[in-house]
Amino acid sequence: QIYAEVATGSDTDMLKLIPKLVNKDDFVVLKFDVDPNRYAYGPTMEWGFLFSIMQNPSIAQLLDEVYIELHFNFPTLYWDHYHSNWEALDCIRYLRSQGVIVHAWP
Repeated sequence: QIYAEVATGSDTDMLKLIPKLVNKDDFVVLKFDVDPNRYAYGPTMEWGFLFSIMQNPSIAQLLDEVYIELHFNFPTLYWDHYHSNWEALDCIRYLRSQGVIVHAWP
């Protein structure tokens, strides 16, 4: 059992664990969903983690597919979040341009 963290820089940080656990020949699928509490407003852990992946192409190259629920401001769903739906699409487009297959929901 491995306990993983995000944005800590520790040995159990996801950005350090991924290259330790997998190599380029592995088929790696990452499912990532963080539901912020209803009082959170601002960048969330999911956005920070994806931004870290975008800044580290060597990590992105190890991920074959990513499933992510990105929270963004969408009043129809009563989502009051910091990021826009256009930022979510830009993030997905960028990761896809790096060769990562990204699936988003909703």
